[in-house]
Amino acid sequence: MKQNIFKSNFLYLLSNIIFIIFSIFLIIGIIFQFINDFKVGRFACRIILLVLSLITFLKLLRRKNNAILFINAFIILSLPIILYNSFYIYSTHYIYYPQYLYFSGMMIIYLIIVNKNKVDKNSINEIEEIGKLK
Repeated sequence: MKQNIFKSNFLYLLSNIIFIIFSIFLIIGIIFQFINDFKVGRFACRIILLVLSLITFLKLLRRKNNAILFINAFIILSLPIILYNSFYIYSTHYIYYPQYLYFSGMMIIYLIIVNKNKVDKNSINEIEEIGKLK
């Protein structure tokens, strides 16, 4: 029997798609950073997020219990980076990019949906114990 991570298979497939897309975009971002301008801080952030995204994708494919923990860690680490990149402050004015704010809002909504729809392992273990007693 397959071990479920989420209550719905749609959310499982959506999570797999989201994290493979994150991985691809991070790889492309790292390549373009080498071509255009190399900054150590951005490079380190992208490498950390890439590794975490790939680990999360692999955990989701193998349906490991701690995949939701890695999803939470990835989103919590990437939100400050996205919000930092959405504001540019100059001496006379500031500019913000609303698409980054919308994206971070969508990530927060996704985080809430993931945590609401995770399968409770304690209830599954109780059901299996009841079945063993009979």
